[in-house]
Amino acid sequence: MGEISIFGSGKKKFYKVATANIKNIWNYNKIDNLKKIDFMQEKGSYKLEEDEIFFIKLNKDESLSVSNLLNTTSANDISKKYLLDLEYVFVIKQNKIFFQRIFKTNLIDKPFWIFSDTATLHTKDTVLVLQNRTDIAFMNDKIYFFKFSDLTAVFKNLSHYYREASKEDLQIFRANKIIDIDPILNLEKLPKTSLQKIAQIIDNLQILNENFKIYKQYADEYVEIFDDNKIKIVTKQDIDSLHNIIFQKYFQTTINTEKRVANSFQKL
Repeated sequence: MGEISIFGSGKKKFYKVATANIKNIWNYNKIDNLKKIDFMQEKGSYKLEEDEIFFIKLNKDESLSVSNLLNTTSANDISKKYLLDLEYVFVIKQNKIFFQRIFKTNLIDKPFWIFSDTATLHTKDTVLVLQNRTDIAFMNDKIYFFKFSDLTAVFKNLSHYYREASKEDLQIFRANKIIDIDPILNLEKLPKTSLQKIAQIIDNLQILNENFKIYKQYADEYVEIFDDNKIKIVTKQDIDSLHNIIFQKYFQTTINTEKRVANSFQKL
């Protein structure tokens, strides 16, 4: 395999992270041997076996958007300052792109010991831990993934491929302790787009629960659906607002500080 360049993205910027031999660290192309399951044909309800992976056949524009990552000539070397901003890393092999999401657990930015023949204390270093895990892959106009939440974390513009919320999803939505749904709102009668959004909310409930205060602080700048320790859902628009919050679609313009909501998840 030899040395290969590793690239990364964070806060809408691309970087060259390193060039190294990662043969014994990240076997990124092992998904080639997995059985491919058509995500759209299964309507999102299929549960993968250990030897399987989902795929979606992208349309021409979406495929072009992803394949633009093949052009890495303008990627600058990453600095320690921006290492903590990384959301994912990727490698390119024969026009195939393999992605690995970066979580907080992948990064060490505090004093740590390295044990070899003797112990060495490092107090000013930042460490990025690369794992033997491919979350997403792109090849031949198809995008491959194990979890849809991983796919939309990297490519938010692909969220429209999501399933509609099932009866079980709606039960989970109603039962969640931090969400207060007005009984007058008939979830089953909501349009398809709203049911897709509820399904995406359901799959991000753990993140919402674990980061409730952060999401509340963010939401309070734009909408009023957080009330003390509850999220109030009274109308279809409240579901839209919660979805926008989870996927951070609200923003403020730089020049005239106007508050807006993005109409697309597509990264620039």
